[in-house]
Amino acid sequence: MAIREDRQDANNVTSGGGGRPAGPFGLIDVESGNMVGSFRSEREALLAVAATARDYGPDSDAVRSLSLFRDDVPPEEGFIADGAELVRRALAAAPADGAAVEPLPT
Repeated sequence: MAIREDRQDANNVTSGGGGRPAGPFGLIDVESGNMVGSFRSEREALLAVAATARDYGPDSDAVRSLSLFRDDVPPEEGFIADGAELVRRALAAAPADGAAVEPLPT
């Protein structure tokens, strides 16, 4: 498991039609090739990664195997970060108190 389910579900966007993610920001596990989650914003995806890094450690395979990308741009422009750079960005974006995911408005 790469992203804690309680962290993923709070901000994860369900898949859109045709198997494409409904949110423009996605996390993929590059080792397995599996889509981990789709998010409405880069910050939401980073917060999910930060929560996982806090739970499993920033050097864990659960975190280092993730890659963040945008799905709403051409593939050659979609890559954002992976590995150590993704962890650095995620921890920098997360609140210091560890409250990694804020509920979405209903």
